[in-house]
Amino acid sequence: MKKITSTLLFSLFAISLMAQMPNAKSAILMVHYGTANDASRALTIDALNKDVENAFPHCKVFEAYSSKIIINTLKKRGIHKDDIQQALKKIHQQGHKKVIIQTSDLLDGVMTAHIGDAVQKVKADFDTICIGKPLLWGVDDCKWMAKVLTSHIATDPTKTVVLVGHGTDGPANAIYSQLDYMLHDQGYNNYHVATIEGYPNLDNIEKILAINKGKHIILYPLLMIAGNHAVNDIQGLWKQKLTALGYEVEVWHGGLATLSEVKNHIISQIQEMNKTLK
Repeated sequence: MKKITSTLLFSLFAISLMAQMPNAKSAILMVHYGTANDASRALTIDALNKDVENAFPHCKVFEAYSSKIIINTLKKRGIHKDDIQQALKKIHQQGHKKVIIQTSDLLDGVMTAHIGDAVQKVKADFDTICIGKPLLWGVDDCKWMAKVLTSHIATDPTKTVVLVGHGTDGPANAIYSQLDYMLHDQGYNNYHVATIEGYPNLDNIEKILAINKGKHIILYPLLMIAGNHAVNDIQGLWKQKLTALGYEVEVWHGGLATLSEVKNHIISQIQEMNKTLK
């Protein structure tokens, strides 16, 4: 009887101990492209991470950057950021067996592919890994984004709004043209989408502006993190060139990740994945 009682007590203790261990909870890994701009990082990435932590108090939230260039740049300044592989290793070492991975990327392109590559290498270490979609993944996402942007940049039709994205050389770049088409289809003919490193670009926008003959332009960063690209390219090169051509140029500041609708959208995606882990 004494032996049975001792065994029962040990079993109850083990169950209690397991309930307190990290692997009894889910882990959330937020994956960002990253930025070397400290002010933008605080307003976007750091703030988004904090909102996710507040929304999921029973989950441990981790962070990773997908850009090796940004990671190495920050490292030289004494700021450490895990890459995706390092973050997944840390999650495994801390005993978590269920992981939700959510990117803050705008498109499903080269950088989001890094997530899938990293997961393939470590998937045997976890019971479940759920990977969320980027912000603009499909038609409904673009319709939603068009509504969000036009409500935030409410302006009269005499002003031309140019939404400036990063751009990519992959097929995901077509999302920019889709968003542009949807805006016009909804009657926002004074809105145009362009990119810094993709298509359409500044040269294409200049041609459109010459046809429209409007003189007041609003440049709005179609970027999750309005960091150095916003400062150097949009506020810098784009504004300078358009101003030199005789346009009155206004630049809006702040990345998409500062918008409450965008943050809530990301959190809702995590919430849906979290339901599958319970």
